[in-house]
Amino acid sequence: MARKRRSAADNVVGVSIRKARLARGFTQAQLAEAVEITVESLSRAETGAILPTVETLGRIATVLDLTLDSLVGRDQSLMAADSCADSPEHRRLKRHIDDLPLSTVRKLLALVELLPHE
Repeated sequence: MARKRRSAADNVVGVSIRKARLARGFTQAQLAEAVEITVESLSRAETGAILPTVETLGRIATVLDLTLDSLVGRDQSLMAADSCADSPEHRRLKRHIDDLPLSTVRKLLALVELLPHE
């Protein structure tokens, strides 16, 4: 999973993971399971006690729908939570839509436009 903490930058990574996880509504247990690491490893990464491997950071970024740059503090704009756009439901819906043919997406869009907006 990781190496021992060696620099102040490691804490930036941990804070970024934690902020993104919370913004997207994941518990540590949920994210750890999705990334296939232990809750203890995730907790230690979030506190900066360890730095996840590049492979683990990649899996975390994928699950949280982020870039690696945002996890290492290079792109803070991606860390901002938007009302629905960063929700697990939004990401799940997007994955389903991405797999549909364009004609079906157009029909679905027409149906969605009929729904009342809050």
